[in-house]
Amino acid sequence: MTACLSSPSVWRGMFGHAETPPWSFVVLACAGGSSHVAGITVPQLCGGAPAPVLPAVTSEPPEDDGKGAEAPSVARASSKLEVRSLHLIGQRDLGRADSEAIASWFAPEIATHHLLECAHELPAPLRRSTALTGALEAFLSSDSKKAGCTSTEATTAAVAAS
Repeated sequence: MTACLSSPSVWRGMFGHAETPPWSFVVLACAGGSSHVAGITVPQLCGGAPAPVLPAVTSEPPEDDGKGAEAPSVARASSKLEVRSLHLIGQRDLGRADSEAIASWFAPEIATHHLLECAHELPAPLRRSTALTGALEAFLSSDSKKAGCTSTEATTAAVAAS
């Protein structure tokens, strides 16, 4: 759902204005459910055909029907989601491939991936993980500077909230 709400199609189509969501980043932990939201379209406020919400996970071309016309394909947005993202993915998560598919919807140059030594959970001992704290510190540092606090304050607040 976070990915859907971060789509320009939603903001342009449903609200008729901004191309980007009003938040500067998203954190997705053990994300899943890509098959439930793939192919969703949003009616456009200004009319026209409904716009696809999420980018394609693969770049497979539509099949030719033999009559010179392309077969209908699942509607997909043409570009990646342009919102900074942190993807926390469990190394032993049975849904890891789904988390990685969702991560592929976000622009790779502003997406951060962090593998956790767990399955499909965020266990309490992660609060003391220096690797996770370091990843949060690095990810939050630029946004916290804009908000007027130090990145250490932002990371401490984020870890304490988890």
